Amino acid sequence: MTKEINLPREKRMLVVAGNPISHSLSPIMHSAALTSAKLDYLYGYKAFLVEDKSLREFIQKIRDGKIYGANVTLPYKTAIIPYLDELTPEASSVGAVNTIFRRDGKLVGHNTDYPGFLMSLNEAQIEIKGKSVLVLGSGGSSRAIVPAIVVNNPFEIYLMSRNLDSANVLAESLGKKIKVISLDKDSIKKSVPNSNLIINCTPLGMKGKFEDQTLIYSHMLNKNQTIVDLVYNPSKTKLLVEAEKAGCKTLNGLSMLVYQGALGFELFTGIKANTAIMKKSLEDFLKY
Repeated sequence: MTKEINLPREKRMLVVAGNPISHSLSPIMHSAALTSAKLDYLYGYKAFLVEDKSLREFIQKIRDGKIYGANVTLPYKTAIIPYLDELTPEASSVGAVNTIFRRDGKLVGHNTDYPGFLMSLNEAQIEIKGKSVLVLGSGGSSRAIVPAIVVNNPFEIYLMSRNLDSANVLAESLGKKIKVISLDKDSIKKSVPNSNLIINCTPLGMKGKFEDQTLIYSHMLNKNQTIVDLVYNPSKTKLLVEAEKAGCKTLNGLSMLVYQGALGFELFTGIKANTAIMKKSLEDFLKY
């Protein structure tokens, strides 16, 4: 006699929330991971557009169970914090949230960008120790990776941002000597040639209205530099195209996306994600 399997009436819905959000590849890799783990009967995953005025309503959907768990992307990694019940030490230390999960009836904000970033650098054999590091942007992604850079003993860190107030708050919160400079063309020309490792945390280069934009060009670079662009769609941004022309070592945001997503996947499901399958699903998608 075949044992009866009790299937849920409705899938537990997981989402990635942001604005814009149509560019996100998270649904592709999470759906692949759910299928690989044979959990696709229990969970679904989709992109979820959230307007600024609808943040409270979005959180209420999670409280009501209409959304089981959420990944959070631009521009809400910091704005979402006041609506949550508590933060993990990781999210609290960086002041940004990219994952919301349930624990003991409460909505908890967590950050997987920090470890995901370091895992991607380790995979690509990119060193931070002793390097002069230039970080572009001071938003949610930057809040996660700058602390990760600090603990890995760089020679110096330059944080370049259009929003000097937020950049200074970030620098001061870490209690380290991080030099904050304005993100503009003149500063770029002065700082880029002297940096060993340059990391783009801005949306410049992202598919859509920013796709053809970069502030850094090949003539500013040299073959001894490493350029990391946290943008992952397209897989080769204009910045990375320019970096390759100069012979730089390059890395896009795909590996970080996979690793931070896999850590969130485990929080949602209690099961480790197959990162190889997640990455392949993204690479296959980006071929077309």
